[in-house]
Amino acid sequence: MLIIILAAAAALWIFGIAAAALGSRIQHPAAIAANLLLMGIVFGLGRAMNVEPGRSSGNGNPAMLLLVPLVGLGVVLVGQLYGQPLLRRARPLLLLTLLLGLFAHQAAGFELQKLRYEARGMQVAAFFAARREPGRMDQDAVTPTLDSMKINGHLFHPNTYLLFVGWVWITAIALLLLRWTVQRRRLRQEGDDEGVDR
Repeated sequence: MLIIILAAAAALWIFGIAAAALGSRIQHPAAIAANLLLMGIVFGLGRAMNVEPGRSSGNGNPAMLLLVPLVGLGVVLVGQLYGQPLLRRARPLLLLTLLLGLFAHQAAGFELQKLRYEARGMQVAAFFAARREPGRMDQDAVTPTLDSMKINGHLFHPNTYLLFVGWVWITAIALLLLRWTVQRRRLRQEGDDEGVDR
């Protein structure tokens, strides 16, 4: 547990230094594209750590340590999107429409992940049946847990990458809508205060 905390602290420190060095350039579209590319590379590394059914995977799942830089990159991307002038000038109706579209994307993506997980169970069963060892079903291969490397192909997949980026967008848009609501409430309160002073 201590190593995860230290890795998280180191990752946040590195992201903080990078953000400070880039300053306002961190909101440049090229910086956003670089962040998305880094996230894609991290997802690719996690997918490369997948172990196929019937092969030994050892103890634990070191790919779970990749969640630390992913969370850090996600937080940076939220800041990048929140600071985008184009999004900040967008009307709330457009932001709400984007939010609804992103929620629909999340629903479809989670359904796809569920179908992939069920198909993986059938693939493993077919693997052992083809080897004529139906009684030797590897339960960990059929329903692996997060500490099994046999689930990395399911967790670090292009679909989960898009789901992760979608949640980052949802967070940034929700923060923008919250900002808009607070500003509107503040303006309304200032207007009420001026009416009382007269």
